[in-house]
Amino acid sequence: MVAYVDARDRVLALVPKLPGWRTYLGVPAQGASPPWVVVSFSETGRDSTENLRTCSHMGRLDIRVVGENDESIGIVCDRLQTVLDGAYPGNGLGCLVPDRDSGVYQAELVSPMTGSPFSMRVLTWTVGWET
Repeated sequence: MVAYVDARDRVLALVPKLPGWRTYLGVPAQGASPPWVVVSFSETGRDSTENLRTCSHMGRLDIRVVGENDESIGIVCDRLQTVLDGAYPGNGLGCLVPDRDSGVYQAELVSPMTGSPFSMRVLTWTVGWET
């Protein structure tokens, strides 16, 4: 049996360190400025038996990469995809399955140094686990 908190901890432990990029869980720190990586994990569904006993869970790992330019974001996303695509968090969980890639787009956040919008890309993986 794998509890949500265990599944979350094991999946988040797979996210690699990214030198030069601050990594935040959930939301960036107050007053922080990119480049940064924001990581979040959530349960997105449950399957149950006829007697309504939960037998499996589905979750999603979302990673938002925000930086000055498309090239640096591409390098970070390539590293993330190389490490996380198909990664195995351990017994009771399935492998991480790549789900979505937003491609790079302009974020609403504007650089105070250049006056230009920061660029952003969102990667998403799904994972299932047993109860």
